[in-house]
Amino acid sequence: PGNFVAIAAGWRHSLALRADGSIACWGDNGDGEAPPAGVPGKFVAIAAGGDHSLALRVDGSIAC
Repeated sequence: PGNFVAIAAGWRHSLALRADGSIACWGDNGDGEAPPAGVPGKFVAIAAGGDHSLALRVDGSIAC
C-alpha cells in the first residue's frame, strides 16, 4: 500500500515511487531489478528499462 507519485515498467518488472520517497517493486527479479522488499533510501525519481531499474536518491546518489 502507499500513496504513489510515479511508476516505471521494464520487460517483466515494475517499480513505483511513493510520496514518502520509498520504492515498491514487483516482477520477475531474475537480474535483481525488482527486489520484493524495495530499495533502502529516500528517492525522488525512478526509471526502468528492459532488464534494469534506476532510482535517484535525495542526496544525488543512484541505486540500480
